[in-house]
Amino acid sequence: HLRGREADRKRRLRRGLGSYQHACGQGGRLSNRYVIGEVAVEVAPDQTIFASVTLKSLRELGLCIGREAIVLIKAPFVMIARDEETLMTSARNAISGTVLRCEKSPINAEVVIDIGGGKTLAAHISAHSAKALQIEEGKHVKALFDSSHVIIAID
Repeated sequence: HLRGREADRKRRLRRGLGSYQHACGQGGRLSNRYVIGEVAVEVAPDQTIFASVTLKSLRELGLCIGREAIVLIKAPFVMIARDEETLMTSARNAISGTVLRCEKSPINAEVVIDIGGGKTLAAHISAHSAKALQIEEGKHVKALFDSSHVIIAID
C-alpha cells in the first residue's frame, strides 16, 4: 500500500490521465545533442523506458540524471511479442515481463504485464492477436513501443 505523498500523487495522476498508464522512476541517462533528446528512466530493476523529448522540454522540466520522473504510455501504443532472444524490432522500448491477466472481448484484449519492481504495463491488442500469440496468465512476453509514444512528467 502506498502512503503519504506518493499515494496522493498517484491519485492525482489517475484522475487526470484518462487511458494513460504511468510508472515512476529515476532518470539514468540524458542525450541532448540534437533538437530531440532521449531520456532513459529506470522504472524497475533491469527495466528502462526510453522517451524522445524536445530539448526545450528537457530544459523546462528540469530533467537531469537522478531526478524522479513519471513515464506515461497510452495502452493502444503498446504491442506484444513473444519474449524471444532473437526478436528483432525497430521499437526503442522492448520491456520483458509476465502476463498477469488478459481480459478478452470479441474485438480486443487488455493484457496487463508484470515488469518487475511492483510495476505493471498494459497493452490493448486485438483479440485475434491475443489468440495467435496464445496470451495467457504466466506467459513471458515483451511489450514493444516507440520512444516517441512516451510522455515524461515530473511532480
